Amino acid sequence: MKETDSKGPEDVKASIPQAWRDASVLPLWLSRTAHRPPPPPPPPSHWQWARLSALLKDAQEQVNTEMVERRVLQLMATELTDWSRESTCGQILGAIQCLLPGERARPHRHTMQALRFMLEGSGAVTVVNGKHCPMEFGDLILTPSMAWHEHYHDGQDPVLWLDVLDVPLHIALQTIKFEPGPPPALPPLIPDKAFAPGMIPYAADGRKSGGDLYRYAYRDASRALEACPITDQRIKELRYINPETGDAALHTLSCALQQVERDLPMRTHRQYADQLFCVVEGEGYSEIGGHRVDWSTKGLFTVPRGQWVRHVPSTDQARFFVVSNAPLMRWLGCYEIENGSQ
Repeated sequence: MKETDSKGPEDVKASIPQAWRDASVLPLWLSRTAHRPPPPPPPPSHWQWARLSALLKDAQEQVNTEMVERRVLQLMATELTDWSRESTCGQILGAIQCLLPGERARPHRHTMQALRFMLEGSGAVTVVNGKHCPMEFGDLILTPSMAWHEHYHDGQDPVLWLDVLDVPLHIALQTIKFEPGPPPALPPLIPDKAFAPGMIPYAADGRKSGGDLYRYAYRDASRALEACPITDQRIKELRYINPETGDAALHTLSCALQQVERDLPMRTHRQYADQLFCVVEGEGYSEIGGHRVDWSTKGLFTVPRGQWVRHVPSTDQARFFVVSNAPLMRWLGCYEIENGSQ
């Protein structure tokens, strides 16, 4: 039999002898995936903040947290035709969540790992496993798999933050589990003030104390980023880690702050990991696999795995909050970073 490269699922099945079909076996040489090169990476996706902000105002008028579990707008990849996959970039799902003054997003937990990066407003708090984590601009809040979490807002103006979850991974693995609150009685956690750079508190009951750190303050990250050395890609990068293990902040998602400076042209490179960028400050453009993306503060864009990328700020410097699935790619043995000639 002749191998096929482009047949659809029914065409492939029809080309198999009836005896094999009855036995539910597929000849490897007729597989649509085996021994084939991977498809080219998809183009980047881009969301301008002005447009998102207008849609979020509409959402504020249409629903409240009594009506829906969360007031959230998910960011769907431009090339995605089947929105049931709920993907922003590969195994990453990004979204913008809004909470109005006096509102509370009720507690729940789920198998998906999630993080929050604060973008706008003040006075909101995320409660993770009973620990209250204030949310100020640029703060990162983690909600690991099956951690109880809820949000409330005692401030004066609407708050907006970036949510990122590994939802596409759980859709593929069919491991989505959701449990509504209220949570049971939770053990006390070690307070954040017990953590110091390069040090973690000793847990007398033998628990791993590093897992009790859910909030990473932007004021600390910003100060550290300024002191970071220049990488091979000619940027500054600060990675968020679990202080207990030194691994990525979440098992399937890594987080970083990056700084690109106008007077130090960035080196073109590519990673074999999917990435979602949020512009923390600055303006400029990115060249991503032959596509140009113009961005400004609080805008978002993706760099799919395998796409060459270079960021060019038009301001003195630009900062990004970056989430990638590099931990997952490393675990699969597929992660790689490659620098270009310039």
